[in-house]
Amino acid sequence: MNSHRRTPISLLLVLCMVPLTACVPPGSGPSASPSPSQQTPSPSATSAPPTQNALDPDILFRISVTAHDPNGAVADLVQTVYKPQSTTSNMAADLAELDNQCTGWQSAYPNPQYVETEIDVTDQSPAGASWGSGPVAIVSMDGAPVFSGNFTTFQAYCASVGVMLGNTHGITPVASGNPDAIRGWAQVLYGFGVATDPQFDLTTVGPYVTFTDCQIELSQFAIDNSAVAASWAGATQTYPLYVCSFGEAITP
Repeated sequence: MNSHRRTPISLLLVLCMVPLTACVPPGSGPSASPSPSQQTPSPSATSAPPTQNALDPDILFRISVTAHDPNGAVADLVQTVYKPQSTTSNMAADLAELDNQCTGWQSAYPNPQYVETEIDVTDQSPAGASWGSGPVAIVSMDGAPVFSGNFTTFQAYCASVGVMLGNTHGITPVASGNPDAIRGWAQVLYGFGVATDPQFDLTTVGPYVTFTDCQIELSQFAIDNSAVAASWAGATQTYPLYVCSFGEAITP
């Protein structure tokens, strides 16, 4: 299901890094809501050690986490992020969606490459528990992302989305050249978060989905070409119950 409803619930206090808005020039499009402040992961809580499984040669990295609903439902979430390319697998449609949802993106990315991602949400619920029709979690790939598949718009176009059971495809432009430079692929925020009340204590369990087993698999290409991405192998999550994300929130 692909819905453009705006969701009244707020993202995590900071979603510990998952931004609400696209990072194109302020006021340039429908996603002009203010971004929350970026928080750098602290050593207070550690993600699961990165696995060393071989990845396909076109993959940059893969983020995985298990989501648990208070009603007993369980799902595996995986975000696979691919190496930047000069075109996408569906270029005409993707450019049309970028132009439609992310006004100003061409000015922010004058010589872009494109990063594609596949987000797979697999139901692992025991008998008697289910996820219902709503999103399981919020997924980020900030910059100027557009999505297709089983998702719902979270708070604005060209921004983070809620992913439901099944598959969601996303793309975002990135700057060509150095991945660690501004708007390079390693300066994008990726991963998952949970929407909570802004006043909720994120160190406690409440009436929200929680996460376990947050992991990232980095390709050798990512490690060799980006010092920033290489550091994600030892990254920690400030609020591991509600966040599994890696990277940096881009500021316009």
